[in-house]
Amino acid sequence: MYSEKKAYQVSTLIFISFFVSLLIFFIVGQALGKNIDFRDATGFEKPGWELRYLFYGISVIVIIVTRHLKSYLFNRAKCRTGEECLRGMSTAVTITASLCEIPALLGLVNLLTGGIKQDFILLLGLSLLLLAMHFPRLSSFEECKKVQSMPYA
Repeated sequence: MYSEKKAYQVSTLIFISFFVSLLIFFIVGQALGKNIDFRDATGFEKPGWELRYLFYGISVIVIIVTRHLKSYLFNRAKCRTGEECLRGMSTAVTITASLCEIPALLGLVNLLTGGIKQDFILLLGLSLLLLAMHFPRLSSFEECKKVQSMPYA
């Protein structure tokens, strides 16, 4: 039997591991990143500056997607048993957590390809905020217990 507390604990552990990976990103970024001026001797911007805006755009898309993805992936009306509901909830939580890490990863890539630390810190903070917003709640998992008693078609 797959209990809601066990599913919640596993989901919480997954989220904590994503928080730890963001800490590792921060350490790598601080150790390897350098503040680089994007202007060469002639005063023109060096190639690669456009990546910054591309990564910001992708991060905005990730924010929009994560706001709606969990409800799209997990629909309680389709669950026939409580166990099926818990599996769906766990899957939705895991996919959402992995998407929340994308801005930090893009920030690290940007930093390692010649970007500035401020962009990296901003995108890392955005990932932390997204992870905090989507942290699993026990009440959501306990609602799956109610599915067992609900009639289904």
